[in-house]
Order: sequence, then C-alpha cells, then structure tokens
Amino acid sequence: MDGAFIDTDVSRNSATSVASVDLCATASVGADLVVDVAIGPLGIPVDHPIIGFAFHLLYDPSVLSVTGFDPNFLLGAALGSSVFSLSEDLPDVDGEFEVGVVDLGLPGTGETGLGVLGRLTFTALDGGVSELRLDPNWSVVADYQNNLLPFEVLTPALIVIGDPTGCADTDGDGAADQFDNCPDIQNTFQRDYDSDGQGDVGDEDLDGDGVHNDLDRCTFTVRQPWELVDVNGCSDQDVDGDRDRACEPFAPSGGPSACTGIDNCPGVWNYGQSDIDGDGFGDACDPDADNDGIQRDIEITYGSSDLDAASTPEAMRFHVRTCFDGVDNDLDDRTDAADAGCPPSNDNFAGPRLMESLPYEDQVHPSEATLEPGEPTACAMGKDATLLRTATVWYRLAPTRDTGIVLEPLAGQPLAFAVYKGDSLTNLVSLGCKYYGIEPLTFTLKAGVPVFLQIATRPYLAGDVMLRVYSDLDSDGVIDVRDNCLLIANPLQGDSDQDNIGDVCDPTPVHDLAIVGAHGSSALVEDGKGVLNWWVEVANGMPYADQVWSFYSLSIPSACRVVDERVENPALVRALGSTKLKFRAKIECDASLRPGTYYYHLSVRVSLYWGHAPELYTTIHGSFVVR
Repeated sequence: MDGAFIDTDVSRNSATSVASVDLCATASVGADLVVDVAIGPLGIPVDHPIIGFAFHLLYDPSVLSVTGFDPNFLLGAALGSSVFSLSEDLPDVDGEFEVGVVDLGLPGTGETGLGVLGRLTFTALDGGVSELRLDPNWSVVADYQNNLLPFEVLTPALIVIGDPTGCADTDGDGAADQFDNCPDIQNTFQRDYDSDGQGDVGDEDLDGDGVHNDLDRCTFTVRQPWELVDVNGCSDQDVDGDRDRACEPFAPSGGPSACTGIDNCPGVWNYGQSDIDGDGFGDACDPDADNDGIQRDIEITYGSSDLDAASTPEAMRFHVRTCFDGVDNDLDDRTDAADAGCPPSNDNFAGPRLMESLPYEDQVHPSEATLEPGEPTACAMGKDATLLRTATVWYRLAPTRDTGIVLEPLAGQPLAFAVYKGDSLTNLVSLGCKYYGIEPLTFTLKAGVPVFLQIATRPYLAGDVMLRVYSDLDSDGVIDVRDNCLLIANPLQGDSDQDNIGDVCDPTPVHDLAIVGAHGSSALVEDGKGVLNWWVEVANGMPYADQVWSFYSLSIPSACRVVDERVENPALVRALGSTKLKFRAKIECDASLRPGTYYYHLSVRVSLYWGHAPELYTTIHGSFVVR
C-alpha cells in the first residue's frame, strides 16, 4: 500500500486530489489549525479499492488538542457511499487521537487513487513544537476483501506555535529545516529507506548495508538488521528469497550464502532442485510433478502421491472404476473397498459386516458409501434428514441369548444409529435409533433374532469414525465391561463398600466394623536383640463374617531397627463377634544405645481385604528396656 502523510496546507486539497505538500505550519496560541491526512504520492491501487481505514495520530498534548475531525472525503467520494466514523470523541487531549472509518454504502463503492482520508482541526494551547505522527502499528486501510493493508511509508508533519520563523524551508520541499532529513535537497515525502535520518535523495548508501550506491547491485536490499550482505550489497533474501541455495532468475549476485545456478522454483523452497519429470519446473511448484496427467491438488485431495507416477487416486469421487478394479491404485496397501476413498464392503444391506462376538469395534467410513434403492434414512423419524448422509453402511448381529446392546461412538465423532429387524429392505421394522448419537443407544435383543444396524454421519464428516458395540446382559444400560453387577440390573451402579461389586449382587454390601481394644506389651532387649508384641481387637456388628487386612507403622529410637515381622493378614472377623489381630516385630539395637527404658509408637490401619472403606485407625504406645 502507498504512503500516508500529513499535509498542513489544505487550501487546494479535495477528496480525490492533493496539491503541493506542506509538512510544517505555524500559528499563535489560541489559534485553530487544519491539516489533512492524505495518501500519496501514488495513491490507492486499482486492484485494492478501500472501504475503510484506521490510524492513531500522535501529538504533544501540552501544545495542541484535537477539536475537529471530518472523514467525508475519499471514502465518501463515490456515488452510493455511506461513511460511518468510529473515531474517538472530541475534544481529544491525551496526545493520541484514534480514528476508525468505514464505508457502509453500496457494494462496488471502494475508492482508489490519490486523496484525503480525513481532515483534522487542532487548537493551539501553548507555545512550543509538536510533531504530528501516524503510529505505524495502528495505521492501515481495509480493501474490499477485508484485507488490512499497512502503509509503506508514514510521513510526519511539524506544528510550531508562537514562532513565525519555525517553518523556514531552505530547499522548498515543504519540510521545515529543523525537521528536514535532507535540508539542502528537496525530498518532498521525506523518504528514508534505511531510517538512518538521512533522506534518500542525499543518502550515498540508500539501504544502509555499508555498500556505496555506485557499487551496490541490490540498491534496496531486503534484509533483517542482523543479516549480512555480500560485496555487491546483496542479501540472501535479495537473490535467494526461498533460501533453497539456488539463485532466483536474474539475481545479480550470489549473496552471503553463495547461492548457485538458476532456481527452477522461484519463490518456493525446493532444496536440491528436484524435478522428477525433467520438465524444468521444480517439484515444489510443478502442478503435475510426476507427469502422470493428474494435478497435484487432486492427488493430495484423494491421498495419492504427487511425486510418484505409479500412485494415482483410488476414490469413488475421482473415478468409479478405481474402486472396483482390484488394483491398489494409490499404493497405500489398501485395495477397493478397503480404501478410505471407496465405498466400504458393507455399503449395501445385502452385504452387511457381521458382528461375530461382543464387544465389537470397527473403523467405519460411511462418507464414501453409496445410496442403494429402497435404503431407509437413518433416524429420519421426526428429524431433519437433510442433516444426515442418505448413503449409509450396514452391520448384522445375531445374538445367541437374550441380551441388551449398547452402541457407542467415539467421543467427538457423531453418528446416527438405526436398528432394524427383518430380512430385506422392504420389510425392515425399526427397533430404535439415535440421532447424532454422541450419547450411546441402548436396546434389548432376543436370542436367535438377527438385527441390522445402519450407520450414518453428517454430510461434512470425512474419513473414518469408530463404532463400538457392547453387550449388556442385564439390560440396565450399563455395558458389561463396566457393569459392577453383570447379571442383575443395577443402573445406578450403587456400591456402598466400594468393592467393585454392586450392592444388589454383593453378599456383604454394608459393613459394621470397629476397633474396640488395642494393647502393646513391654519388652526386654538383651545383647541388642528383642521382640515387640501387640494386638488390636476388631468387632463386627453384622451377621456375616468380614475379612480384613491390617497395616502398621512403627517408630522406635534411631539406633534400633526392625529385622523381622509377623502380621496376620488377612484375618477373619467373626459375625456378631470380635477378633484380635496380632503383630510381632523383632528388633536389633546398636551397642551404642545406653541401657535404660525406651518408648515406641505404633500406628495401625485396618481395612477390608480389597483395600476400601471402611478404614479403621488406632495408635499404641509401649516401651522396652535395654540392658
């Protein structure tokens, strides 16, 4: 996009024209000044007519304030335009005036060429100098395709308050001497390609690469500040823009990395200059790199290789023949119905895929299924069938016993399930369906009565989806592999004691255990060896015995250690009675431990043998004597 500048002489400007450019103005305190934000010197290109613009104008709020803004210039020039401003409220006194303007008029009213974007009025508050500058981070135009295009160059202006001589201009280019980057040579728009403060018209090294213009073969070098140039002033970006070590056509030099030859794919990385069909166009930019007569984008769409002439699309949408010729056309080790681009083997009701046992899992690709005459639409009952594919795939299941069945899609892959009984498309009876079955579909089957499952997907869903079918022997809606009561319905999966056996089929669903006593005996340690004994009594309030496990943690002096232990695990607690759980630990103590009485601390945990609730805790304190 062309540059934008601030013109302080608006007397001869119009919506679509800009007269001589003046980049400086003087005024007295209290006076108003009018400036234009304009586009130039080339203007808006005809291939990018604009329908809006935005900019942030920066100024010194101690010197100026913004008191007026009129956007009805270039954007409002065409017949049918309707200019709408989203700019900040006025007056603006914070030093940054934010502007946003859009044309809401008729289509085709975008503007091109030179012109004024907007006219601003400033009021002089105090003596001093204020630069008017467009923030490069917030200054753009919007074209008719809603692309945001930044300006290539932003030229500021200068406002001098209280000094009539402040805009002295020796070279007459409209830029005040104190602001002019080339004070002795006219540089109207203050162009400074390398931003070194020296205007282009007087800069002997325009691009700031250290090579004099007379010797520079790449006068306007494209590079990052840290990138090098060669002796001819050319960067790698200048001569090898795609960095594949092959020089762009007409490159004047090899650049710092010394590119060679002529790139057969200019602007596109094609390292090694691969050209498998030898037509002079590199593979990376050749629309038919393998010269098999099929364009690259078609091969990529249908999964064949665009670099192997022997690999061609195998897909119904490419050509029906490729799915029924018995050939692995795309060389992906899948032929005809096995290929994701072809109708699956269970495309038709007459050839369903058999579910021989449950649970059953399968990769489904109904996106390539075809529609056979008389095929019902899955889940069309009261639903908008246009949201589903009319072409579907089929499965057959013949249960050997009465059982519940759960169909479950993989998360995030919505399917429509329909279940039928019958033996032909003309006499199918629906047993149930799930529309967009993100949730499972559950139903009950009778032994020896085969059913057919029909699967459909949304029209835009491509590729394989995962189908899972599980048995539910007790028909409680919980599949067998997750059911804590396999043969007795337990839909809420209640499990009071957390033993993974549902309450309705658990012979001991509730427990009433309690520690009613605990004791640790005193012990004698002689010659560094001794034995500690203790017991915990657990009572059972239920009319059935419970099996428990016990665990302990023993704290003794650091000079002693447990060398052997005995714990009665598991132990049976009598029904409506109690049982003592006994513990024993052999300890050894170092000779450095002085004779005397020492204390130990024991923490005991008792739980059901499967390690779940209830869990009981107690502590025991005891002592031993060292001789």
